[in-house]
Amino acid sequence: MTAFDFRPILNIPDDDHLWLEDIEGERALDWTASQSARTLEHFGGMQFGRDRADLTAIFDRPDKTPQIKRHGQYLYNFWQDGRNPRGLWRRTTLASYMKVDPQWELLLDLAALAASDGKDWVWGSASLEPESRQRAVLRLSCGGSDAVVHREFDLASLSFVADGFNLPEAKGDIDWLDPDTLLLSSALGGGMAARSS
Repeated sequence: MTAFDFRPILNIPDDDHLWLEDIEGERALDWTASQSARTLEHFGGMQFGRDRADLTAIFDRPDKTPQIKRHGQYLYNFWQDGRNPRGLWRRTTLASYMKVDPQWELLLDLAALAASDGKDWVWGSASLEPESRQRAVLRLSCGGSDAVVHREFDLASLSFVADGFNLPEAKGDIDWLDPDTLLLSSALGGGMAARSS
């Protein structure tokens, strides 16, 4: 049995795989592509193709139950399917949601946002201002990274707030304290982040 190593991470000698931390580096990308190819050689084939097709059909079903979050009078949902792989952020009322075919109000189309911004946006979440619920801070990542941007969104105009809250890409989070105050955790400059950031 191996004893647990209680040394802080910074005191542990570098290992042979730290180069994988450069997730967009040529060496790391080549290595992960070769590992994926090895995996597909071993586990791929007809059954893998059938499983992939079956799972795609399940996740892309138009009649799947939308997962919702209630904020005030609205139920919010982030929807992904075969026609909308990046996803749609939308909302409806409880009365509409209980119908066979609910009518959803589109708040944000991630594919359209990605195209207009020229970024590979992936949805993280939305945090709504707790009282009037007219503003939200959206959590978006580039390519699905752990680091995210936080951008203020106006739910009346369905647009990002000009000169609104916009936290640059970093690992962190926000939460509303009240309508005028956000609590923020983020790496704010040199010396403020661990080496894993």
